[in-house]
Amino acid sequence: MPPKKRLSSLRCLHGPCNTYFVSTPIGTMQILSCANGLHSVGQVEDPDFQPDPHCISWFEAYFKYPKSLADFSLPPFCQCICSPKGLFLETVWLTLASKVPFGTTTSYGSLAKLAGRPGAAIAVGSAMRKNPFQILVPCHRVIKSNGQNGNYCGGTKNQLKNWLLDHERNSLSTELTSRSVTTVC
Repeated sequence: MPPKKRLSSLRCLHGPCNTYFVSTPIGTMQILSCANGLHSVGQVEDPDFQPDPHCISWFEAYFKYPKSLADFSLPPFCQCICSPKGLFLETVWLTLASKVPFGTTTSYGSLAKLAGRPGAAIAVGSAMRKNPFQILVPCHRVIKSNGQNGNYCGGTKNQLKNWLLDHERNSLSTELTSRSVTTVC
C-alpha cells in the first residue's frame, strides 16, 4: 500500500520534516524524513492512532463506487478546524457539500446565494481557497459564472480540478449508460 503522508511541523537543519504512514503486515509504520534523508522509522505505538473508517469508506465510494456515494454521509469535521475559521466559511463549506451533488457544478455567485449571502461571490472564492477538506467539501465543483473551470487550490492544482470534474462526469455518464441498458433489457 502506498505511504500516507502527514505534514509535520518538525524541522531539522535542512528544512521541514514530513511524516509518512505505511500499512504493513506488522502494523502501521511511521517514517520521518527531510529532503536529505530519514530521521526515524518505527511502528506506530499509539493505540489511539486509527484512521477514520467513515472517511476511508467515503473516499472508496467516491473513487470506486460513485453510484453509492449518495448513501454516504460526510465524515464529521472537528469543530476546532471549522469554528475558529468563522461561521461564514463553515456555512459555505457545508452548503457546498450538501447542496451541490456529485457530477454537478455551481458558480461562486450561486453558491453565495445558496449559503444565504447573495453578492458574496468573492468571499466564497476565499472560502474555497481555505477549504481544509479537499474533495469532501467539493470546491472543485465551484466554477466561474462564464462556465470556465477557474482555479483550484489557489491555482496550484488546476489539472486536478479538471480531473475531478471529468471523473464525476464520466462516472455519471457510465451510470446513465448502465441504466439505459438495464431499462432496454
